[in-house]
Amino acid sequence: MTELATSTKARAMRILNPVELKLSRQQFESLVGILQYFMGNCSIDLLEDRATAFRVVKFYESKMRSKIFGTTPKLKMKLNISECEALRAALETSPQGGFYEENLTRYLLSEIDKQTV
Repeated sequence: MTELATSTKARAMRILNPVELKLSRQQFESLVGILQYFMGNCSIDLLEDRATAFRVVKFYESKMRSKIFGTTPKLKMKLNISECEALRAALETSPQGGFYEENLTRYLLSEIDKQTV
């Protein structure tokens, strides 16, 4: 019984750890484009859609906007679980423009899953 409780507690605590994403400048700029497309074309008819759009805009303003004009070749971002959910929602609902964006989406979603599950 204690093994099960310890295992459950470990999984719950893993969700609370921040997710660290490492992106190249090109990956970051593609991610900015995907998020801007999502924010420009998201539906806000239902309350759930409004909540998702709000989380994505909040994520974009807090994590992305400050790094847009940076010149570093590689970026590290630490995301909490709500920011990961906003990023996941935007990536899953935005149409991908090409092969590079599809690979970026797969990479980001796999990194989030790997570090939270």
